[in-house]
Amino acid sequence: MAEVFRMLSSYDFPAKWPGILERIVGLLLVDDRSMVHAGLFALYLLLKKFRFSAVSASERTLVDEVVSMTVQPLLHIFKSLVALGPEVAPMQVLIGKIFACWVQVCTHSLTSSARHLVINTHDNNDRYQ
Repeated sequence: MAEVFRMLSSYDFPAKWPGILERIVGLLLVDDRSMVHAGLFALYLLLKKFRFSAVSASERTLVDEVVSMTVQPLLHIFKSLVALGPEVAPMQVLIGKIFACWVQVCTHSLTSSARHLVINTHDNNDRYQ
């Protein structure tokens, strides 16, 4: 089932699946631990789409929206999981992976932007010599 979700989200999100993010956030906000775990896993799979690829400006805006919608629920979930002990470690690991994806996307995006800036600056310097 996870592979089906990953494939659908990688091709259909956001254009053909506009409400999925709100549904995932809804899963993160319920009191059922299995539903929260499903929401965490879905969020992770959704973000993996952007992890190692060049992120366009519109995709970066989308990732920023994902972060803004989910950061508070994730922090709340993580804080509540700390008190529960080792049986919730897989959920804590998923939250760590989600944060790692955010960092990778932001770093890659900034690196791509910085690389573009350097190339443009280099091209402009060549014109003036």
